[in-house]
Amino acid sequence: MSLSDSLRAHCPICGNMELQRIPGERVDSYFGFLWSRLSIPAYRCEPCRHKYFSIRPLRAKEAKEQAKEQTKERELAEMASSK
Repeated sequence: MSLSDSLRAHCPICGNMELQRIPGERVDSYFGFLWSRLSIPAYRCEPCRHKYFSIRPLRAKEAKEQAKEQTKERELAEMASSK
């Protein structure tokens, strides 16, 4: 793993950098309530299913993809609620 990759969010178990952002309530952690209150992002690694908090930012490519997905989800929710 390169230095620039180590400064980005990655799974501490398997090193995977393709992470999924999840709500903080879904992470079982001793200080999870504190991290949620501080708005620290929670992530899930798909291959090993590890859930954790990280202050490191996602890679730019992944952040853009997640923003698009969240926008689509919001639009679908708004369409469903307006019916």
